[in-house]
Amino acid sequence: MNKILTFLLLSALITTHGCSLKEPGTPKWEVEFTVPLADRVYGLAEIIDDSTVIDSSGNWVSNIGDTLYLNFGGDLDTVKVEDNLQSEGIDDVLKAYLGIRTVDSPGADSVSFQPDQLVPGYTIIPPFTIDSTQQDLDPFDEYDWAYLSWGTVTITVRNDLAVPIDILNIVVLNSYGDNNTVIVSLQVTELLNPSDVYISPPMNLPNGPEDIIDNDMSVYISGHSPGSPVNPVTIGIDDAIWVTVELSELGVKSARAHIPVQTFSSDSLYTLEEEDSIRTAQIMEGSVNCTISNNTPVITIATFTLPDFTLNDIPFTYIDTIQALSSITITDFPLEGYEFYRPEQDNLVYGEIVVDIIDTNDPIYPQAPAYVVIDSNQTVEAAFEVSDLVFNHFEGWLSNTVIDIEPQSIAIEDIPGGLDSLDAATANVDLHIINVINGNISVDLVFNAYKGGYIESSFSVPTIQIPAGSEGNPSISDVTVTGLETIVNILPDSIITTGTTTITGQVDIEDTQWTTGDYHMYSPFSLAIGESSLEPEITSIEDGFDDFLNEVHLTLHLENHVPLSGEAIIRASYDSTEFDNPYSTEVDTFFQVVLPQPTLGISGFVSESGLSDVACFLDDNQIAMFAGATEDHPLFVETLVIINSTNGQTVQALSSDYITVGAHATILVDINFEDDEEE
Repeated sequence: MNKILTFLLLSALITTHGCSLKEPGTPKWEVEFTVPLADRVYGLAEIIDDSTVIDSSGNWVSNIGDTLYLNFGGDLDTVKVEDNLQSEGIDDVLKAYLGIRTVDSPGADSVSFQPDQLVPGYTIIPPFTIDSTQQDLDPFDEYDWAYLSWGTVTITVRNDLAVPIDILNIVVLNSYGDNNTVIVSLQVTELLNPSDVYISPPMNLPNGPEDIIDNDMSVYISGHSPGSPVNPVTIGIDDAIWVTVELSELGVKSARAHIPVQTFSSDSLYTLEEEDSIRTAQIMEGSVNCTISNNTPVITIATFTLPDFTLNDIPFTYIDTIQALSSITITDFPLEGYEFYRPEQDNLVYGEIVVDIIDTNDPIYPQAPAYVVIDSNQTVEAAFEVSDLVFNHFEGWLSNTVIDIEPQSIAIEDIPGGLDSLDAATANVDLHIINVINGNISVDLVFNAYKGGYIESSFSVPTIQIPAGSEGNPSISDVTVTGLETIVNILPDSIITTGTTTITGQVDIEDTQWTTGDYHMYSPFSLAIGESSLEPEITSIEDGFDDFLNEVHLTLHLENHVPLSGEAIIRASYDSTEFDNPYSTEVDTFFQVVLPQPTLGISGFVSESGLSDVACFLDDNQIAMFAGATEDHPLFVETLVIINSTNGQTVQALSSDYITVGAHATILVDINFEDDEEE
């Protein structure tokens, strides 16, 4: 602190000290001036480090209540949800088996039988037996051979004889390979009068594991007629028994046949993620790969659908025509913008493939119309892969979504120069964490203290649970954690925070939501300091009154409320820069006194200040320095307090501890009016 004082003869501060008469008419006056040299209270923070400015944020040393605290703090990483909303993909095959296919009804074929006993003419016909006779059916349309799952045959008998039939046995045989297989056997026992027609109920075609029907069929009949033994009848040349065999639509396990238009399909459920479950989610990244293989001899239109994935309410669907025994592939079809919606929140994905067969008589076939050989075990398969998905919105259950807290470092650069060591008994950290993620989170933090480029100490904060929040209504957690003494006592070069944020439970979150925070680490401490000088008080004297100066009396008031020792010095020089040179010969020490020692209480803190008031008179040489001061050649007077080293010993101090220094010079000046008149 610099003070510029100009002494004017008639200015304020003049105190009449006395006067005397040399002879009548020539009085002599003595005038006393008081010149302030120092008036300063040094707080503890200044005493610890006279070069460090203590700012409002509490960097390093601050006064909280009555205790001196070591303080530092920093920001925690802002943890954004971003691309951490993810789900594992699906890699599976959806098979649609050809299964039981239908063959259009092959239609009907008729054969006629003329009994040998009937000769054309008008005659009486005695009862007779219809001998077993065989007629081959013409080949049916629609199939060559078939291994049936189901199908029926209907037999129609029309009696075009002139006589009734009372018993008729009908057998339809199938000649497949070297074997004759009975397709159906029927006995008609109701009386069929001339022109009567009998239609059998539908009868199941054979569908056993070994039953295959082909297109080479024969009809055998036998029976009996009561004839017309009393009344003669006319037997015509075309009289016959007509048998019609009609096959229904066939369900085939395998066949060589004409396959009409028809549809088969398959669906299934797949697990999307082992632990999380999604109700709805907006996809930010993801894709579908799919290969649809047609392992059948028919041309198909395949429709692959994932109904739980929608874009503008339209399910993900891929449709294409696939040639027989061929495949198609879609690669990296983007799912960006799609929504996954599963209201059951059952963690499943529904997939479906629907296959439409194109009629084998369609000209799209190279050799249409054509028979093809089909089998129920033939398939159309969709081998699909849904990649890992990244969401920008997620509603559902998260079991354990962990997001790393990126390391945040604070450099501890301004350690007070007088601070040699710490012996903190306790150290705390106040954590202030803000959560705008709409889900419960747990925060795990680690403080790593570095010194010389290496981790010297680490501290893991117990897990902090924070409820869900939002932008408009953030959830705030303020937590104080104790036990960080090893962190602060090493006086680290830097502290780096790391850790994780874990989201759990039922959530409804966006990728833009975040959590952040800050921390404040502090510790009350004892201290040991080395020798240091407090900021001096400097006053400049610009009028020394030349030969009028008679006497200079210095007074120093000291109050020491700090458990430290030292000394106070008042010194002067015409060059203020010389105060910084300990070997300067241009500096005159006016006087030097020891700081008064305070009284310590039982706790080790100062209980009563040490007080001292010291005074001295300057000698002639020192008075001459004062007298020689002018505006162009001022005299600088410095009041300096030096604090002694504690030599490694720790002392206890309160933030309210202080040292008070007050100093002033009392100057006595002779004023001789006779001398003034002579001049």
